[in-house]
Amino acid sequence: MSEQKKAQIIEQKSSFNEKMGNVKFDEVFDKTTLHKAESIVLKKESEFKNATKEDYENLLKAIEKFNRKENLFKGDYEELTEIILRIKSRAETGGFGLVTLVAKSLFEFCETASQKTPIDGRKVIRLHMASFEQIFSGLFDEKNHEKAEKLVAGLNAIVAANFKG
Repeated sequence: MSEQKKAQIIEQKSSFNEKMGNVKFDEVFDKTTLHKAESIVLKKESEFKNATKEDYENLLKAIEKFNRKENLFKGDYEELTEIILRIKSRAETGGFGLVTLVAKSLFEFCETASQKTPIDGRKVIRLHMASFEQIFSGLFDEKNHEKAEKLVAGLNAIVAANFKG
């Protein structure tokens, strides 16, 4: 009878340094390239800001159409998620960090709602849109991190409450 080999546990390396060895950031990444990339992003900030505002205007138009419908179905929510995803993706680079978090919450709501239709999510969407309006109009102080965290936590709680039970 042949001898069986014992099972061997293989541990995967999880951290960057475990995978790459103890390397220093400065040795691996070229500072000049990083500074160049940062300056390009800074130069493009106004473009991202304008694109985010344009996407927001498109979202307002889509929601106006959305609100005229009697029943809401998968395609209605999917249309909104496309626009919201653009806002979520661009807002941070455009200087709207809080908009990104509000958009993330609304995106998650619409994405889940599209799978559970028919569901009337107008109230949840209105709350998110009111938050966007406050931020874009400058009435909400984005630098007040405690207030911003409470806003996002509240929106996330409302989203979660809509899908309980």
